[in-house]
Amino acid sequence: MDTFEGGTGDGEYVSPTREREIRELGEKVRRCLAAAGLPATVRNDYSSFVGADIMLHFDIIPRTGELGGVYVSWSATDEIDLAAALAVEAFRPADPMVKYSGAIGRAMCDAMLAILASAGFAVKEAEGEYHPVTVKVLSGPDAS
Repeated sequence: MDTFEGGTGDGEYVSPTREREIRELGEKVRRCLAAAGLPATVRNDYSSFVGADIMLHFDIIPRTGELGGVYVSWSATDEIDLAAALAVEAFRPADPMVKYSGAIGRAMCDAMLAILASAGFAVKEAEGEYHPVTVKVLSGPDAS
């Protein structure tokens, strides 16, 4: 399975057992969102993609003790994402494309939260500036 493996750069990564759990959870998330009709993939790079972008993180966060995890964000078309990014880079936060891109991200985050929760996943919106409008998947539907 292809994955984008996020890391802190500290070199501290989860155990092989925890890595397998994260990969399995990511695949369950992909299947759930695909069953709902959303394009969904677990990516291994920063290539262009439209749809649910499932990111598997295998790093350990020392300040929180978090042992990796599964995150899901929405990728709009390159046209929208690039226009919004260029506007932000040019210090134009009021640009209509920034608002449009943000509205798409918010709506799709809310939709994915609802879809995954209704399927029995434990989910919440991720916190922090590195995960805006992103779903954090805490556990799958078969967890006790």
